[in-house]
Amino acid sequence: MKIFSSKRFLEHNTDSIVEGPKRLEVLLDTGAYIDFNVYSDSLLELIHTRDYVDRIRRACYSRQTLAQVQLTPTSFEVACLAVSTSVEAAQQSGFAAVRPPGHHARVEKAAGFCLFNNIAIAVQTLLNQGKRVAILDIDGHHGDGTQSIFDGNEHVLYCSIHQEVHFMDTGKTSTPNCFNLLLKPPIDEGIYLDCTEKCLRQMIAFSPDVVAVSAGFDTFKEDTLLDFSLHIETYQQIGLELALSFDNVFAVLEGGYHNKVMECIVSFVSGVNSVYTRKVTGF
Repeated sequence: MKIFSSKRFLEHNTDSIVEGPKRLEVLLDTGAYIDFNVYSDSLLELIHTRDYVDRIRRACYSRQTLAQVQLTPTSFEVACLAVSTSVEAAQQSGFAAVRPPGHHARVEKAAGFCLFNNIAIAVQTLLNQGKRVAILDIDGHHGDGTQSIFDGNEHVLYCSIHQEVHFMDTGKTSTPNCFNLLLKPPIDEGIYLDCTEKCLRQMIAFSPDVVAVSAGFDTFKEDTLLDFSLHIETYQQIGLELALSFDNVFAVLEGGYHNKVMECIVSFVSGVNSVYTRKVTGF
């Protein structure tokens, strides 16, 4: 699993103290990623309506505040790049280290820093290729946008582990293809890994061709928005378990509002690669 990113992701929402450029600065300073800068708005209508895309474009060019984000003309270009990078990661079994995040965005609604649903668009490209996809959302908030898009789609399984929060009224129950595990804080590593195992069992039974991970790291113990106590090494364990169970995994960055997002990404990717390297080399 290789990391795909771009320094252009630093140009969006630059004044935010929560979902700001600092989330990716450390990673991008290292150069330890594949620089991907190919984008257009042609992928957006795989999920979103043309009217919605035009509304977001106008909001960016008129510098509106939307989904807790101060938009600029650059925001539209960067959001399109986040989508394209996620699609590339889906095709290459990579990790898309992107911003803005996407899993709260619905077909015609922006929310929670999210303008377009990056992972949903990437998944739709795979569905159009005739593949079955399981989505594991490890962000600490429920991916309400992603569930709303794929709820009832027999070719997609959506699994989410998330904290109960007062401002969200979704993810409390499951549906036939959407498996939700709602947790009350505080949430320690043991409880979280038990939930991950429950999701893995659901995913194995679904038998997907591809696994898509909404990789939010606001479950890290130093994140101030939620009440999880996961360690950097926890994400390596999750990546390892996924790679042991599935041959084709890709991931897209969602949340994570602290200064160790890079370490979380690298840990997850190393867990995946520790298994895939052995499968390729036989050692």
